[in-house]
Amino acid sequence: MKKMILALPIAVSLLTGCAKTLVEYDQANVPVGSKITLLDDTKTRDSARLVMEQWLTDNGYVFDIKEDTKVDYTDGYSMHYVANWGWDLATYMRFLSLKVNNAQQTEGVLKIDTVGCGGFGKFGSAEERIKLSMDFLFGKLTEKEALKLICKA
Repeated sequence: MKKMILALPIAVSLLTGCAKTLVEYDQANVPVGSKITLLDDTKTRDSARLVMEQWLTDNGYVFDIKEDTKVDYTDGYSMHYVANWGWDLATYMRFLSLKVNNAQQTEGVLKIDTVGCGGFGKFGSAEERIKLSMDFLFGKLTEKEALKLICKA
């Protein structure tokens, strides 16, 4: 009986996801039309960068790509990104980190961990989650909206 009492809270926390989805965030204030240099993380799947490129274009930003992952900033706005995939019955985007700098100063940061969505919520669309994360980072969504939408994507 004691084992059952101890196992129940552990099982519930594993199924509901006790981790935070929005691990760290500070929304960026980048004027529409600004040029942003995407610092290509060569370890992240190209599909993630392509989603970000399309989002920037669709939202009125100009971008170029710099393939030097040792540099974390440029003279103007720059964005560094990392996305990691996990495996649990299927491949899913586990972690996403976006950081926007203006020269050498951090302008905005967002880190999400999809395990925080709980149970099967982590198995969402990586493309949609990247778009929603960009919306939140650039101030198009509130924290509450981002949490709800990212976990439903």
